[in-house]
Order: sequence, then C-alpha cells, then structure tokens
Amino acid sequence: MNLRIALSRVLLIAICFIPAIASADDFAPPPWLRSDPFAVTAEWEFSTPANPTPPDGLLTNVLLKGSDTAPGGTSAAIVGDAGLGWGIGTGDGGWFFPDGGSIRFRMDNVVDQRPIKHLRMQVTHTPGISLALDALPGFNFLSTGSIPGPATIIPHGPVGGPPLHVGTVISWDMFPNPPWEDFMLLISGAGEIDQIVVDTISIPEPAAIMMCAIAMLSGSAFRRRRN
Repeated sequence: MNLRIALSRVLLIAICFIPAIASADDFAPPPWLRSDPFAVTAEWEFSTPANPTPPDGLLTNVLLKGSDTAPGGTSAAIVGDAGLGWGIGTGDGGWFFPDGGSIRFRMDNVVDQRPIKHLRMQVTHTPGISLALDALPGFNFLSTGSIPGPATIIPHGPVGGPPLHVGTVISWDMFPNPPWEDFMLLISGAGEIDQIVVDTISIPEPAAIMMCAIAMLSGSAFRRRRN
C-alpha cells in the first residue's frame, strides 16, 4: 500500500511540472514525460504583430523548459524571406509565407554523456504548405561533433481553425547527444504557420536500457523467492 501511495505522489508531481503547452496545438505530444530531467521543451507561437518584426526576424520563445546553456540560448528565427506578413491565424496570430521560406532553430539540451538524442517537432499550419527538415549535418558536426539521423515526417490532419489548420510531426535523432543543435524547418508553397513545439530528450543506448531492465526484473524475482 505504501508503494502505491508513493508512486501516486510521484505521478502527481510529474504531471504538475509538465509545461503548459496550449492544448489546442499540442496535437501530438512526445511519448516521454516532459518533466523528465533529460527532456527539454520549447514552444514558439506567432501571437502578436511584433513577433517577429516583418519582413523577418527573431521568433520570441514563449515557453522553455531546459538548461538554457546553448550559445545564444534556445532560439528560432525566420531567415532570408522578404515580403512575409501576418495571416488570419486561429485567433491568436499566424505568419504567412507567400512563396515558401524557412525558420532556423537553435535548441538547447540537457548536457550529459548519453549517446542518443530524440527530437520531435509539432507544426500547426494551413494545408497550403508542405514541410521538410534540414538537420544541418555539416554545421552540427563541426560545432558539436554530433551527427543527425534521417527525419520522419508524418501529416497529422486537422487541428483547429478557422481557417482550417493541420498538423505535421517531424522527428529525428542526434548521435551522440550534443549540448545544442541547429536545424531548419523548410517551407514550400503558400500558407501560414501558427505554432511550433519542439520536444527533445537524451536517452541511454539500447543495450544499456536492456541491461537495466534485466537487472530490475532479476531483483524483483530474487525478492519474491526470499519472501
């Protein structure tokens, strides 16, 4: 009974410390707890005409959980796209790309020696655009010695409106876990970005996870035999 109470308290504390991402746009949260000590969460939202200043510029970070030790901090900026402007949005703003463009990110990490870093990006946007990822492999390798793996892009479907907005999830890994990484969201076609949420977590290598699981199961079996 005491163990159940303790576990319930731990779960309640973890839930209370999960960052308050806007639920309407948090359409595909990560398969890990955002309260994990090795996790980082950042959210950028086009919420006012000053964010960013037209025609391009820095996207103000509206939510961040992490160590905030990356050079320049965790950031995102629209790059090289003149003629951009504000769209209708989902009631809280939106940035209109008349003919594609890109947004460059620098994401802070929890600094550790774990060999794998998972990254997951949720993008809320209008259906008129398509998205791709440039993980900047050369830049990241020269800056931190880390190499990005291939990206997986999954369309999610409607997530809000009006006007109609859909979601896209992009995920990839970094090997090994760097203190920070840079990447670019590439935008094709005409349309509007409403919100971007990036979640990351560093993990042990699979062999280490398996050994830990075996050790825990062995310990449980040993205690049952003694009882």
